[in-house]
Order: sequence, then C-alpha cells, then structure tokens
Amino acid sequence: MSSQTNQGQVCPEYEPLIADRLTGELDAAGVARLASHLDACAGCRAEAQAFDEALALAKLPSPGVKAEAAPRDLAGETLRAYRFAERRRSVVRRTLVAGLAAAAVVLMVLAPAFLGQVGPASRLAASAWSEPNLDALWAKSALVVPAARAAGDEVAASEGPIFAEYDGSDDL
Repeated sequence: MSSQTNQGQVCPEYEPLIADRLTGELDAAGVARLASHLDACAGCRAEAQAFDEALALAKLPSPGVKAEAAPRDLAGETLRAYRFAERRRSVVRRTLVAGLAAAAVVLMVLAPAFLGQVGPASRLAASAWSEPNLDALWAKSALVVPAARAAGDEVAASEGPIFAEYDGSDDL
C-alpha cells in the first residue's frame, strides 16, 4: 500500500514502529526509516503526533526544591510530631491525675463538715462507749449453758465442761 494514497489512516506495517518510538525501543535504523515515512505519510504523521500529545499530557512536571526535600525529611518530621504528641499526652495525663488527687483530698477534708458529722456528734459517740462488765457477761453465760443442755443443744453441751470449770474468780 502506498503511503501517499493512505490519507487519514495508519499504515499497518508502521503502526508498531510508532509505538516503539514512544517507548524508546526502536533502534537507529528503525528511527530513520520511520522518520522518512512520517515525512511522506499524513495518516502516520497524525497518529505519531496524537501519540506525542497524549504522552505529553501524561508526563509529570519536574519536582521543585520543596518537592525533593519533603520526602528526604519526612521520617524526621513524622518522628518529631509523634514525640511532641506523646509529650502533650503525658502532660495532660499527669495534670489530670494531680487534679483528681487534689479533689479527693479536698473532698475527704470537707465531706464531714457538709454531712454534719464534725464536732459534738463525734464527741458524743466517743463518750457513749464504756468498757463492758466482764463479770456480768460471765454470769449471763452461765445461765445460757444449762438452758442449752436442757434443750438438747449438742454444741452447748460440748462446751459445758469449760464453763462448768470456770467459777469466775480468776482474773484474765
């Protein structure tokens, strides 16, 4: 097929060469052969130009100074940010614990005053206590053991000799 008569269409034998030229896989002889064909064939020239334009759209701009510096220092910046956040959390945690401890102390000091248990009420409770009369308690227990024996309580009956031997005259 003649390239002059192939207006608007790509020549099938040159289509792979156009793609290889874009990828850089075409050798010097192939580049020269394709260049002479593109001068003569409008369809292949339009196809090569469309490939060139599409590839130009896909190219990324070259990175600037800031874009090149960012990835190099990314790990350091991330580590600094992490350490700063950890210090902040630690300060907040310590402040919270200290505040709660202070509130607990204040509550323990002031709670009795608000509940009305400071002053005469606590002194009254302390003055109402008296030492028990042990002789009276022993006398009452001597009455309980014989009554338990009469009722058939085995536990009280087994404890009976202990109480029977004690006459209440020994000081403990």
